[in-house]
Amino acid sequence: MKKHAFTLAEVLITLGIIGVVAALTMPSLIGNYQKNVVTTRMKKFYSMINQAALMRTAHEQELNKSMLTAADNPNIMLDFFNTNYAPYITTVKTKTKNKGLAVAFTDGSGVYMWKDYAGGAAYQSTASTYTLFCPVYRDCENIEETKEIGYLLDGKKIFLFWTDGGLPVPGAWDGTRDGLKAECGGKGKNNYACAKLIADDGWQIKDDYPW
Repeated sequence: MKKHAFTLAEVLITLGIIGVVAALTMPSLIGNYQKNVVTTRMKKFYSMINQAALMRTAHEQELNKSMLTAADNPNIMLDFFNTNYAPYITTVKTKTKNKGLAVAFTDGSGVYMWKDYAGGAAYQSTASTYTLFCPVYRDCENIEETKEIGYLLDGKKIFLFWTDGGLPVPGAWDGTRDGLKAECGGKGKNNYACAKLIADDGWQIKDDYPW
């Protein structure tokens, strides 16, 4: 019985077909993986900060808002985090930057916390802060502090959690889903509502999300 050996041409054709199939499917697979990382880590972060609030309440400790006496001060933000969150959250590291604080979590995600002027001097002692969530911590550690918040949010690597006297919550606006989509419009948009849209969709990135 004569055995059939593959010719070089047949091998090259087979490899070419495999390459074409891989080129067509890999972007989709990579995109789905990235979306899964975003939703899984964002949901875990939201659960984690809520658990921290419950534990703080159990210890009869309220969120200490009076610590936030100045904007753009990373040392004040570090003290605020260490007092209100660090005792109840496992972190890998914290890093003060020029204006705010970068915090890394054990799952590879992180946040950048920054208090801005939020209404001027009359509001300097409030707890109005931006908490920018990054599914991959290095995106928060390397954040460009010279940019305005709207230019930092992209709905893929950096998301807004807004804090106003309480827990960080997804997004900065509550409205209809169409309204949220309009505020999470992808490239060239402010993308303030992307985290809110994902949360309202059951911590999913749906097909019409501007990925």
